[in-house]
Amino acid sequence: MQYLDRNTGDVHDNDCKFDPDQGAVNAVFEKLTGWATNVYDQSRGLKITLSYSFPYSTMVLSTAQNQAFYCLEPSTAHHNSLNTGDRLLYLEPETSCQMLVRLTVTFFNPGIFWSISVD
Repeated sequence: MQYLDRNTGDVHDNDCKFDPDQGAVNAVFEKLTGWATNVYDQSRGLKITLSYSFPYSTMVLSTAQNQAFYCLEPSTAHHNSLNTGDRLLYLEPETSCQMLVRLTVTFFNPGIFWSISVD
């Protein structure tokens, strides 16, 4: 699966590895084919699984330079969709839409890198 680097506008093949020391990351994975994303954070010895339901179709992995955290965000639309109208969800009055997100963390022996697996 490919991802869009929002910092550069370039599209890259996902090799499932991001270097936590490379600076700010803003990777957008679109057209998801599965219902879960896994992050293997070797440095902290944990695996994060973010499971989601339809209509989530986009996953964003972002970091801030010189910060010891990252964000994994499921989305139903592109980051500029409020302006473009692309893939926005509309509900009729008095109707509802149920969307689920589940976060699971599994701990293991730490290593030196983290990677992401997006389906």
